[in-house]
Amino acid sequence: MPFSTTWQDLIDLFRHVGPVVRAEIQTFNGHPKGSGLVRFEEFAICERAIGKFNGYLYGGRYLDVRLDKFSTPG
Repeated sequence: MPFSTTWQDLIDLFRHVGPVVRAEIQTFNGHPKGSGLVRFEEFAICERAIGKFNGYLYGGRYLDVRLDKFSTPG
């Protein structure tokens, strides 16, 4: 995602698939890494987000949307 993306931008984008519990921008030494995390209320919403936004062109960059390797359904 673009380095200028904010946590609020993530909420505004991903709320189209369901309620967002939390959104954060990943940083390294205080600078955005071009990635973020979005947490939803339900696992089914995660699946909808992946289906809708994986490969989606956002701000000139294609999104890679997937489950976090440390996520736990439920």
